[in-house]
Amino acid sequence: MSASKDREWMYKRRNSQGLLCSFYQSKVTEFLNFAFSIERVVERKTLGSNIVFRIKCPCSKCKIKVFKKRDDVEYDLWHNGFIRDYKTWYAHGERRSKRPEIGKCPIEDDNVGGCRQYLIIHHKGR
Repeated sequence: MSASKDREWMYKRRNSQGLLCSFYQSKVTEFLNFAFSIERVVERKTLGSNIVFRIKCPCSKCKIKVFKKRDDVEYDLWHNGFIRDYKTWYAHGERRSKRPEIGKCPIEDDNVGGCRQYLIIHHKGR
């Protein structure tokens, strides 16, 4: 999966009647398939005689701080939604872009010698 893909679905989990959208559910499944396929982000833990695979839960309550099993992450995402602005899944295998988003700079004509644009672009990542 690429960070450039449309991730608006992550913040549209309920329909106009307040019910969980089936599209959101299927996209959560895609997210989980992706995250659990990246070995370096999956924690393998032995609980009793069972081996459990867990990832950090990106729901709005856990905020990528708590490792949980797949079913628990799915439940949390259905009920709590994703944390804000998690469109690059950096804790689940995607790399963060190190380049500033020059094309998305809000200033077009209000630019004096590149200085103002430079400050806004470099401040955005902080």
